[in-house]
Amino acid sequence: MMERNRYADLLRVGAIYTVVLGHWLLTDVTYRNGHVSGQDALHQVAWGRWLTLLFQVMPIVFLVGGYANTISWTTHHRRGEDWTSWVRRRAPAAAVADHGVRRRSPARRRRGPGGRRKRG
Repeated sequence: MMERNRYADLLRVGAIYTVVLGHWLLTDVTYRNGHVSGQDALHQVAWGRWLTLLFQVMPIVFLVGGYANTISWTTHHRRGEDWTSWVRRRAPAAAVADHGVRRRSPARRRRGPGGRRKRG
């Protein structure tokens, strides 16, 4: 088994942390008349749009993810195993991650009374 690349792990964690922190800082949460709502703070602070250009970290997430998959595939291939067993081994983790994203998607949050979807 190969040793983990700690630098790649650091890049991935740092990038994801930056994304979460940025979304947290850019959401203006308000509570009025018994309702919690959120607004994009960039509508109020126009100069902040330019500041977001400095924090474009999603390419790092994808590059490090591609690097990790390349290392995994290369190791798997060197053992003489085929691509189907590699996909079968990795697919459950991807399915779990996808399910978590789908459960919290904005389309699912916009439900009206009785579970019907709201317009807008």
